[in-house]
This record gives sequence, structure tokens and C-alpha cells, in this order.
Amino acid sequence: MLDLLLTEEIKDAAGKTIQLTAEEKKEWLKKRAEILEEEYNISQDETEWRLVEMCDLSDRYRAEDEVRGEARGEARGEAKGIICFAKDINYTYEETKARLKQRLNLNDEEAENYMKPYWDEK
Repeated sequence: MLDLLLTEEIKDAAGKTIQLTAEEKKEWLKKRAEILEEEYNISQDETEWRLVEMCDLSDRYRAEDEVRGEARGEARGEAKGIICFAKDINYTYEETKARLKQRLNLNDEEAENYMKPYWDEK
């Protein structure tokens, strides 16, 4: 059902996409709506509503993921800056890690994960 609902392309027996004219595509969409109604008891109105709802949901998740990704990127950048500065002023590994934990409100494991890639960096 999902394949029927979400697939925009029609493929032949060999798996190659069949190019449809605008009129053929219109007929295919009409046929698809009929199949959904007959076999799955899903009306065209309900299908459109559900698709819009799914798109809205995916947009919300994408936006949330972007915010999380930006925050992680900013934290990495700040961590790298702190570590590089601490190395320049001759802080020890443990002093730097403690500063990192304090500044970014990290636990020991999180701070260690930031330290590893940047401490031994040339």
C-alpha cells in the first residue's frame, strides 16, 4: 500500500522507469486513487490529508534535527577553541578537561570525547 501511495514512477518488468506523458500520469494517478479506495478503503480526500500530515511531520523533525545539529556543531567549535587555547597557554590535559567540563557543562565522558580529537592534534 505504501509503495502504491508514495511511488510517483511506474517501472516496467525489468525495473526501468517508464516515462509518462502528462495525460498518462493523470490517468495513472486516477487509477492509483481507485485502487487505494477499492483495496484499502482509503478515499482520495483522506489520502491527501494523510500525505499533508506526513509532510508536516517530516518538516518538523527536519527542523528539530537542524537545531540539534547546529547546537552540536557550536559545542564542538567552542570545545576546540578552549582546548587549543589551553594548549597554547600550557594547561595540562586534566586542567583543560576540567575547564571544558565547567564551560560547556559536560560530564567526564563527554569532556573526554571532546578532548580526544583535539588534544594530540598538530
